[in-house]
Amino acid sequence: MKLDYSFVKKIPKDIRSGFVVEHIISLAHKLGLIIVAEGVEEADQLLYLGNLKVDMIQGFFFFKPMPLDEVCQLDLTVNNYK
Repeated sequence: MKLDYSFVKKIPKDIRSGFVVEHIISLAHKLGLIIVAEGVEEADQLLYLGNLKVDMIQGFFFFKPMPLDEVCQLDLTVNNYK
């Protein structure tokens, strides 16, 4: 299940957003779904989502969009990216 950027962008600063995100993730876990959070741009968001056991994270925190030839040249083993 993808957790949309519109939910992620205000965490952890906004309490209401955090409440909604926590419950969405909890429900997804109970349903046995894999959770992908998109739009992670800041370290505090990454830490917050990691503490909630999100399975995968996407966002500018890791990489900005780039041409395919640049992606193919990346050594993703350096920082243990999966």
